[in-house]
Amino acid sequence: MSRVAEAAGVGAGTIYRHFDNQNDMFVAALDAIFEQMMRPVEESHQEDALERIREIAHRHSRLMSVNGGGFAYPWMEFIAAGYHVGIRDAVADTQRRAFRVIRDIFEEGRAQGSIRQDVDTNLLTYEYLNYAWGENMTVLMGLDEFLAQELSTRMLEQILATAAVDNRRTDGAGAQHGGSGPE
Repeated sequence: MSRVAEAAGVGAGTIYRHFDNQNDMFVAALDAIFEQMMRPVEESHQEDALERIREIAHRHSRLMSVNGGGFAYPWMEFIAAGYHVGIRDAVADTQRRAFRVIRDIFEEGRAQGSIRQDVDTNLLTYEYLNYAWGENMTVLMGLDEFLAQELSTRMLEQILATAAVDNRRTDGAGAQHGGSGPE
């Protein structure tokens, strides 16, 4: 708490006026990180779900390329916090919320007809999140050249091509999507 108070430029007692305990403060910080994570989603305005996902991904890539990766560092600190900190469930819930947001976009794509009906949207969402997590880790490891080469963007395009109605896979690359999976 003293480190947080120092970083905020206030006394430790001031923090306790706003938060009942350390856990409440952590949850508030997680909510602020979640808002940053969702900014690319909120700023996307494409009607077509696949184009919206591409726009979100482009915004995520740009965010990872500037300002030291945006939310990547504080998010990783929460992920890496030990069990004793007591926020593991809150971190998992934050990621589940992000999962549902992206899955809903893919479900919308199925309803629009741009994503095949046989695609498991849970698996597709997990693959999308792996793309985003990969970009986050790339930034954290200082591998800016991978972002500059747009390797993650190319990987995402392979993933989306396997799910898109108008793209048929011929090269065997990318992940398999089958069945409707658990909803």
